[in-house]
Amino acid sequence: MVYKPQSAYPAEEYQVLMEALKEEMAGDDLPSLHRAHRQMSSECRILGMACKLLETLPQQLIGNRSRDLLPTKIFHLLTESLAPEKAFASVEECGVWEQQVERTAPVLAQAMQHAENPEKLRHVWHKLMTLKLFVKHVVLTGDHKLMMFKKVYALWKMMKDDFNMKDRSSLVLIENLLSSCNQQASKTLLKDTNCVGVNCKSMATNPIMLPCEHVLCNKCFEDWRATDRTDCPKCSNNWPDDWEPQVSDLTSGPIREYKSYRHKCEAFFMELVSQLCFSQDEPPSDEVIERLMSYVTKEIKTDETHIYLASMDLSPLRDTSIDCMPVVRSFILQLLLQYKVDLVRHHLETYMQQSARVLVNHDASKQLAMLVTVCLQDHFQKQIAEAPSEDARLNVVRRFLTDCQKIEGPERVALARAALDELAKLIALVVNRERRLSQQIEQVLEPAAQLCEEQDGCGPRGYLLKQIVRQFSLDLVLKTQSIAQLHWLLPPETLLNIDAQPDRFLVCGNEYAEMRNIVAQFCLDANPAPLEEAFQHDQVDECSLLLCLHRTITQLHRFADADMRPTDQVIDTLREMITQHHLLPNYSLLDDLLRNELPGLLHCEQNQPGAFLPTMPEDDIAVVREAMLEARPRSGDSNPYMWKCPNGHPYVIGNDLSAIIPNVPDVPAFLEAHLRHDLRQLQAALGCGSDDAFLALHCTLHRLRATPPANQDFDLRNRAARSQWEDAFCAAVINPVIQTMDASLQEANRAMANDQQLSTLAQLLWSEMTFAISGHGPLMKMLHEVDEPTDDAQMQWKFRGTITVQSLLLQLHEKRNDAADELQLLRLFLSRIHILAAIRHLPNITFLLERLRCRFSYSISRTEASKKKVRQIPTDLWNTANIDELVESFACAWNSVRKELAKYAVMGRALVPPEFCQIEVTPDAPLAMLLPSERGMGRCALGLVHYLCAQQNEFLETYSRITKKSLSSEAMSASEASLLHLISVNPATDLFPILMAYQSYSVSTTLNSDYDFHSLQDKILERFVADRELLRYEESPVVFVEDYNSSNLFAQLAAIVPQVLLPPEASEKLLHTIWELPDLCGLIGLLDRAMNYLISIGGKEDAQLTDFIENTLRMQQKIRNSTVVKCQLRHVEHLWRLLSMQKAHLMSSLEEDPFESLSAELKEGIADDVKKEIQVYMKANERQHWDIALMLFNYMIITLIPQSTESLAVQDYPLKECLSEVYGDDETLTKLVDVFPESLLNKHLAKAWEVIVSYMDNPVF
Repeated sequence: MVYKPQSAYPAEEYQVLMEALKEEMAGDDLPSLHRAHRQMSSECRILGMACKLLETLPQQLIGNRSRDLLPTKIFHLLTESLAPEKAFASVEECGVWEQQVERTAPVLAQAMQHAENPEKLRHVWHKLMTLKLFVKHVVLTGDHKLMMFKKVYALWKMMKDDFNMKDRSSLVLIENLLSSCNQQASKTLLKDTNCVGVNCKSMATNPIMLPCEHVLCNKCFEDWRATDRTDCPKCSNNWPDDWEPQVSDLTSGPIREYKSYRHKCEAFFMELVSQLCFSQDEPPSDEVIERLMSYVTKEIKTDETHIYLASMDLSPLRDTSIDCMPVVRSFILQLLLQYKVDLVRHHLETYMQQSARVLVNHDASKQLAMLVTVCLQDHFQKQIAEAPSEDARLNVVRRFLTDCQKIEGPERVALARAALDELAKLIALVVNRERRLSQQIEQVLEPAAQLCEEQDGCGPRGYLLKQIVRQFSLDLVLKTQSIAQLHWLLPPETLLNIDAQPDRFLVCGNEYAEMRNIVAQFCLDANPAPLEEAFQHDQVDECSLLLCLHRTITQLHRFADADMRPTDQVIDTLREMITQHHLLPNYSLLDDLLRNELPGLLHCEQNQPGAFLPTMPEDDIAVVREAMLEARPRSGDSNPYMWKCPNGHPYVIGNDLSAIIPNVPDVPAFLEAHLRHDLRQLQAALGCGSDDAFLALHCTLHRLRATPPANQDFDLRNRAARSQWEDAFCAAVINPVIQTMDASLQEANRAMANDQQLSTLAQLLWSEMTFAISGHGPLMKMLHEVDEPTDDAQMQWKFRGTITVQSLLLQLHEKRNDAADELQLLRLFLSRIHILAAIRHLPNITFLLERLRCRFSYSISRTEASKKKVRQIPTDLWNTANIDELVESFACAWNSVRKELAKYAVMGRALVPPEFCQIEVTPDAPLAMLLPSERGMGRCALGLVHYLCAQQNEFLETYSRITKKSLSSEAMSASEASLLHLISVNPATDLFPILMAYQSYSVSTTLNSDYDFHSLQDKILERFVADRELLRYEESPVVFVEDYNSSNLFAQLAAIVPQVLLPPEASEKLLHTIWELPDLCGLIGLLDRAMNYLISIGGKEDAQLTDFIENTLRMQQKIRNSTVVKCQLRHVEHLWRLLSMQKAHLMSSLEEDPFESLSAELKEGIADDVKKEIQVYMKANERQHWDIALMLFNYMIITLIPQSTESLAVQDYPLKECLSEVYGDDETLTKLVDVFPESLLNKHLAKAWEVIVSYMDNPVF
């Protein structure tokens, strides 16, 4: 128990601590002090951190005579020191104050958490955080000529003692403040800007610049547009049809400065809402929610009536709807839908009903309807994802599909879209035979079929088909027709008679399409004139010609009827024309291609020896040589040498002969498996289905053909040179494709959907082909949304990819500029989000590990820990608050990062063995995984905390290096860190609302999201990374029973309280007591704790053991055995030995290992004749069975186990000689040792013990 003073007044600080401990102590004894200190460990930590911040705090605490607990007193004194006493004179003073609050906030948060009544302190917390956020966002980053620093003290005085952002009055106060700031900014920044509104003519408020460069107030603009006017009130110039009021398009001047200021105000307000209105995972009052909803919809007056118009920019400034078309923001809705779905639903239904009666500004109403649909869809998808099991998830999907057919409006569409998203994945599992079509799945398919059949193909059915195709493939859609329960999926008008495939070669452009059509026409009518004319062109691209031939020939051969295929005469003529024009002179497989007999590369074994596979060597030899050189100092060997066998395979000679020989018996299958694996990886990286992945490959190959060769010469014989080549290749070929992938894929899909190849001739010759092609086009158009929706109903069912971190990373890659990657921190943050998200659990994890260490040290063995389950922790730590939450935090963090932990090493040593990383922490997982230890499963707990600390430190160091911002020079202990010190982010509740706030999409074009990535990066870094602390982890492992050296314990005990043996009659009673194993273990654990306290505080040797336990230590556990009750403190060691020996006896009788810590080398079996020799020995000493057992047990526990942990040389020592050396001074035991079986060695002792126990339980001869 150590406390180091942190202030300049250590005596006063000690006095404060002692007074707090006295209030917590149940008595004046030392055990009570230890117990109080352990219970107040958090308060002691808070005191130390607070004294670092405020050196005079100890003196103030001594003079504070309130009856509050220590954390409450600290909270009040710290907040009083931060309260502004007068107006700030400059922005710099505000900055100094904000930094003080930033440093103090983590301590205040912890003090509030441990206060007796946190709610009483929350008003002060809200006041302080509101002022801090205002200074941070509005004052420090704003234009200094606005002099917003003068409003800081005014705001502090306006916030009363009951200020709480969960109440409407506080929210209105902030609105009024921002309105006042807005007026001041307008006067300062827009003094030369006047509104040209008919009834205004005053200085513009929230101005919008028209195309003619005249300016309107935002309110005037909305009122003017509400009367269907599209001209300027001043000059009468009409606005262009495609013009949209976006102030952000202005790049200079006072309006841009004013817009920048407004963004800062809105950033402050959004932070206020997310951090305070929705703090503690609790929603604000209903009045606040209704007020927040008014930022999404806004009521304005017109001459006829009044309606609600969509206000797409979240803003507390009441007359704003700048950027209402086409950008929409869903930050508020995402927050509200987590808590108050019914209230939000009611508010939105009212809006929809009103807007349906009055068709003024229909686009704004449509925008809000789509916004609501998307937000509700995300909300319902979250409910599906949170279902506890697969069956529960199916039940939720079925309920959604049923409920959506009973309601109308955006909620109906959102329910259906969320359910159909999940149904697409389920159908893929069923079609691919990865899941059986069970009765429960059929019950889900029934309402889905009803929903899809009641509307046309562009409704729910079309949406479901889009999800299947975009996530998986068109081929999977076609395969659904082989399952009777899925026949409803494809509408009858799109069913195909043949399996027509879209032409992906169309990515090569019009040149390919024209040549393909000419070749196809010749194959149909045998008229050589058009083909001859095309071949006479000097610029015939041979690669395009090969693709044309391959596409045409293979597609015509898909017909079962041979008459549908090109005739031999047509093939011969085509070959002669190609030869005459000297096309494809080096292509040896032309005949095979034209006759559709081109051999496959993978599955044609005779082609394997001559096949050229353009792969790169992996430099395995160099890697192996580097590893051998690295290991040389540890092994002490000379420089390694690699040999080669006659077949050229390298090998090394050492203790074992090992060779590097590829083991690929089936090369085609091996290559195909690799290609399929690469395709899956490409799909995951691109976030798309196999169709789009193949299409992206075609785009890349086309780009490769069109890219001129690099001027650099690369030596590809070593890894470094190949890395340079790969960088150059990616920059020239791959990156341009990825950066424009969405547009390229959409263009290619549009070309395939509109492809009319052979349509005219097919109508004359092949009616079957006509049906196939004409049937495929509309389906492709619908799936890839080639045509724009013609009504609002079709708009509701447009495809929208699920918002995931992976999809965001893909868009980030498209924006990448390698010369100056300004978004690398955002990319790094998102790519490691699952790891960074686990860091938020650190406070709970360290607290749980400390509680487990205190509870189980010296009282549990490794065997018991491995048998105990995690679900038993709440029973063992029944007096620990929120224990289920603590265990859940450990499980979440471990399960999120365990795969990375398997590869994590420090100084070349894996912290957690890979086999342990395969185990998921569940209620049935071993308790040993949560008991920190340097051996065994305890490495899981130590490794997890070490890894999380390292990940935070690594990210912060990268952040510091890139932003040039310095970090704290001293790392903080992980056990002292709060959420405000950590990169604490919950993706669902913290990250995704921010993504939504910086997300935009246009209803008129697509629902694919776009982001303001630079603003998003600034927001994420400011919210989750800035001002965080470096961490250090101080290991504090559990001490298991077998890890503690009993001889040392007894030596320390004897030095404090001299020990003697129990009276013989007491020993006899104890040895003949019939014990239950749990009772015996509990009593031994009680003795362990008593001995440790005796060593610390001492005691009178003739004092009763029960008096020491019950009155001095004040332990609640009662001793009920009459013999133990009579024991004194001088008998503790002998009592412990007797009871521990009986525990070992009982465990052996139950066929459990009582000596688990004994190495396997000391548990060697013994022969049958030796067993008989032991039985003869036991028979000859029948009255001294317990003496023999106690002798062997003490030798094993006190002598053998400690020695065996240091050296295994003792295993071959004769057991009789060792016993003689240990017990030579004991006359009784000397006689037993003299006749002890001489054939036994130390390594036989464990098995000899089993034979002895077995004989004692069932004497035989």
